[in-house]
Amino acid sequence: MANSGSPDRSLVVAANNQNVEIFSLVWLDQHVESQYIRKTESKLRPNINLIKKFADVKKCQQYVEDLSSSDRVVMIVSGVLGQQIVPSIHKLEQVISI
Repeated sequence: MANSGSPDRSLVVAANNQNVEIFSLVWLDQHVESQYIRKTESKLRPNINLIKKFADVKKCQQYVEDLSSSDRVVMIVSGVLGQQIVPSIHKLEQVISI
C-alpha cells in the first residue's frame, strides 16, 4: 500500500516516550499480571497503544502526577487500590475518566 504522507496512527510514542495519542490508559490493579488482565489488555491494544499498568499505588500516582497537564489519561482502578488513589488524583487535569 502506498504511503499517503499522513502520519501512521500506530506510531504513538515519540523517541522520548511522549504519548502522541489523544489519551492513554493507566491501569492500577494488584493483580496486574493476571491472565484476565493480559487478555483484556490484548483486546484493548488495537485501539489504545499506550497502556501503563501498575500494581503499586505510589508509583501509579507519581506517574500520573508527572504527566503534563496537556496529557489525557483514562484510568482503570480496582477496589482497595482505587479507594487509595482516587482521592489524590481525581482533580488532576490529566485525568479525564476513572
